[in-house]
Amino acid sequence: MEKMVKDKGFWAAAVLSLAAFCFWAAILSYKFFHFGYYDWDLAYFSQAMWDLAHGSTHVSLFDCEFFANHANIIACLLVPFYNFFAHPLVLVFLKTASYAGASFVLYLLVKEKLGGPAAFLFLWLYLIYPANVFGLTYEFDFESLSPVFLVLAYYFYTKERWAGFMICSAVLVLIKENLPLVVLAFSIHGFFTKKDKLRWGLIPFVFALASFYILVFVFMPLMAGRPPGSLHPYYIVHDYGAWGGSFQGILLSILTHPIKMWQGLTTPLNLSWLSAIFGPFAYIPYLAPGTLFLISPIILQHLLSAAPQEHYIKFAYVMPIAPFIFLAAAQVLGYFGNKTARLILLCLIMVLNLITFNIAAVHLKVRYMDRYMLQESSIMTRHRQELVDMIPKNAAVVATTVFLAPLSQRRELYAFFKIFERSYQTKAWSFQLPQSVQYALIDFHDPLLLYNLTYHHDFTMEHLKSFFRSAHWVVLRKYGHVVLYKRKG
Repeated sequence: MEKMVKDKGFWAAAVLSLAAFCFWAAILSYKFFHFGYYDWDLAYFSQAMWDLAHGSTHVSLFDCEFFANHANIIACLLVPFYNFFAHPLVLVFLKTASYAGASFVLYLLVKEKLGGPAAFLFLWLYLIYPANVFGLTYEFDFESLSPVFLVLAYYFYTKERWAGFMICSAVLVLIKENLPLVVLAFSIHGFFTKKDKLRWGLIPFVFALASFYILVFVFMPLMAGRPPGSLHPYYIVHDYGAWGGSFQGILLSILTHPIKMWQGLTTPLNLSWLSAIFGPFAYIPYLAPGTLFLISPIILQHLLSAAPQEHYIKFAYVMPIAPFIFLAAAQVLGYFGNKTARLILLCLIMVLNLITFNIAAVHLKVRYMDRYMLQESSIMTRHRQELVDMIPKNAAVVATTVFLAPLSQRRELYAFFKIFERSYQTKAWSFQLPQSVQYALIDFHDPLLLYNLTYHHDFTMEHLKSFFRSAHWVVLRKYGHVVLYKRKG
């Protein structure tokens, strides 16, 4: 450890990781304060944290029990901290810290295999890896807190430090219900590669399997008011309906329908997703299947899912996978004793990563920066903030997407798109705005509103008219296309 601390490369890597954290913390703060969060994930998790800090597990934004949606139990451990710093950016900063911390641990691991210069290159490439950049600039998911603990688990696993590995495994179990499967993969790997089968095989295997069963089949159904043993109707039954809609069905499909399974894994959408995450490394991580096996449960989760968002890198779902792609690439490069061959591969990886990063940067600039921030003048941003500040802290409010995160620190917050979006207004069930809602903050240039007006005009107009007829909405203030209403009578 003393030798490591005296190493200049060690401190250079630490400074670069810290600089990356500060850079993204500043960028994402700018994005937040310029109303650049256009979706609802950050608002949902931020409101959930506020509710937990005030003794409730019910989130009004989606009218659900927080732990019935996902088993993000780590949120409970963050409540004391959140009580002091109750702000949506707390979650954004925690995600950024996990990303930066993972980059530094990755440097330490790669340095042992390839030396300092190559490890520093890997650190830099990890920081600009497109899937990581997309994950950072997107909203928030508790799964995005996992990278640093996944890399630390791998570090302790390779160093055979059992206590550290089990602590990281326990944290992963608390982050989300799918991560025990990664610990399970480590245990299976340990059965075949470690001498101590009890500590590295059996104990983590039992711990992971028991944790997964309790979270998925007991805890989440209990929180949702479903009987124990029942599966989540959307995330499991719906998304994996093609494989039987259950974990048993997926296993049976693997064993009894290998051709169908192969066809499902190699759809054009899946191949495009795999190309996006492995392409920057010229696909050489495939040559280290042992390392990729450790994260294979998460990869399979995405490949087999029917949910479209799980097949694109623009969300945060690749962030847990990314460190293992880098570790696998480093392992393959370590096979090359010829320094010239290794240098050629490193140069190829660097060029491919730079190309894909530039493509991603253009996409981000067009999709996020130009569209939601740079086109908005500072005056319009100030006006938007004024409208937000006019709403009392304890008031129930319905708002369009860009206002959801800034308004999330309250008991009652509702999404305006539920009033006109077809999936929330069906013959079987339709969303009804509670009478307790006294304020409506509406951006009439909201992307979801404009989309529905373009493609479902009559349906959308009918429900918008119904909303305004349902109560006497009085305009409190209007700035351009943004209007703040208050219900009267």
